[in-house]
Amino acid sequence: MLLRIVLIGALTFALSCEHQEIDKDKQLVVKVGNDRLYLEDFQELIPPESNPKDSQEIVNHHVDNWIKETLFKLEADKKVNQSEIRDLVEEYRRSLLIHKYEQELISSKLDTVIQQEELNQFYNNRKADFILPEPAYLFFAFQVPESSKEIILSDWKDSNWKNLDSLCKLNNFPHTILDSLWLVSEQLPEYFPAIVCEKMKVKKGAFVNHLNEQDSIRYFVQIVDRIKPGNQAPPSVVKNQLEKLVLHKRRLKLLQEEKSTLYEKAISSNSVVKYSEN
Repeated sequence: MLLRIVLIGALTFALSCEHQEIDKDKQLVVKVGNDRLYLEDFQELIPPESNPKDSQEIVNHHVDNWIKETLFKLEADKKVNQSEIRDLVEEYRRSLLIHKYEQELISSKLDTVIQQEELNQFYNNRKADFILPEPAYLFFAFQVPESSKEIILSDWKDSNWKNLDSLCKLNNFPHTILDSLWLVSEQLPEYFPAIVCEKMKVKKGAFVNHLNEQDSIRYFVQIVDRIKPGNQAPPSVVKNQLEKLVLHKRRLKLLQEEKSTLYEKAISSNSVVKYSEN
């Protein structure tokens, strides 16, 4: 009880001096063994608007918990094999050091530019690994300036995709017609403006004809086919996954090459001495 009275007194004094010059020396609250708890260590836990009674409860609770935890730590220090702790600490330090250096190497040396040909090759080598968990839909989409929409309207109404593809290429209209753009629902924001995604009913035959008034661009989107779950996933559906796998493969190769380079350099400079078991 005396300890708590002293604590509250110290706390009250500290709070009353909030706008006065703070002493350079910390206010010691409690000591257990060589461990010390200072008022400054937990003073910020007390809300400024709390009344004295609430402040006292917060102080008592925090101090009691600190004493219990400190006593428990001291008891563990007596009972636990210290050599095991040192080994664990050294193992963790080694792992942390290696991980940090790996991250620095990857950040400075890893080539993150991935060509489409590499993605296609990776996909073709592991097709069986990519199975659809949900339906995928084939999107034919293009965008044209509002002033040029008459060029494509008749072919759009007739779903004349071959002509539309040619017209878009001829006029340099951004398009994904006859390009096998298969997507699942969650991928829509990656390819289409938010307003187009909002209007899209994701099912075969659905279409959107939307004018973005901000830039006078008209978006045309239509879903022309569907693949059921359980079938092989098209490349565009697993594009993000493919990119991650390719980068992961590159990371492993980079780290292995760095280790091999260090090894060869150390061997050639006689920095490594191998002892035979003869």
